Amino acid sequence: MLLRKYKTFRSLITHLKRLPALETKVKELDKKTSPNGTSSNPSQIQSKVTTTPQTQTDYQSWMNSAINGNPPKPGFWIYSSWGPETPYYSMVMDAARKAEFNYARELISDATFKDIPGAIVEFGVFEGDWLEQLAEAQDLNSNHREIWGFDSFQGLPKTTEHDLDCWSEGQYAADYASVSKRLKCEQRPHIHLIKGWFSESFKQPEVQSIEKIAFARVDCDLYEPAVECLEYLENRLVDGAILVFDDWTWNLDKGETKAFKEWVEKDCKLHFEFLCYNCNGHLYLRVSKQ
Repeated sequence: MLLRKYKTFRSLITHLKRLPALETKVKELDKKTSPNGTSSNPSQIQSKVTTTPQTQTDYQSWMNSAINGNPPKPGFWIYSSWGPETPYYSMVMDAARKAEFNYARELISDATFKDIPGAIVEFGVFEGDWLEQLAEAQDLNSNHREIWGFDSFQGLPKTTEHDLDCWSEGQYAADYASVSKRLKCEQRPHIHLIKGWFSESFKQPEVQSIEKIAFARVDCDLYEPAVECLEYLENRLVDGAILVFDDWTWNLDKGETKAFKEWVEKDCKLHFEFLCYNCNGHLYLRVSKQ
């Protein structure tokens, strides 16, 4: 479900060779539990920085200044030469998926996290793979935090020049009723599935009432919805919270990476510690207010 229809390794390398500025078209990776909520009028959000040619040094220098620990180096992408037509391909993808599921479940199950107040949220639910994993981890520990999933369920909105060109309008649409049934929302009253574009959903009184967030998963793919998510999160992420980006581009001018860069540079009061970066393009950070 998460990792589908991947481009072959040869195609991946071809893309990388074309991208001196780390234009990661490699995110054609189909791993998606992807998102879909964003502004119904995305053109209202404008870039706050001037786009300039980017080098590996630019990227690494900025990452080292913004994130404590050991941020991923430009172009880091673990993969294999086995194509989808081989049995080894699915083995690699399944192993990567299971490893990350286990990692995330352990993060929200350890004793330290139990003392951190706040809800679990995901922006971009798609078919519910990740929300189900996070909910199961909470169920096993008899810890029923509020879990919120946001998605338009209409697929991606229109892309802009700030996005990788592998994305297209309408990608990753999912059926709300089917996802709600899969997540057993009726039997799990602590799980809230919010349908709609982020710009509208975030205005709802019940969503505004969320004061503390302990785990946030940003799976927006696109720049403008990521901007909306980070603005919503800024005053809600608690000390010790986990922040995950599902579509890290390695490019300070594209997608979720661009949104994060601008957010950090816009008088953000939070600090970030690097936890991990994996072959699926997912970046894990710990948030602090110290």
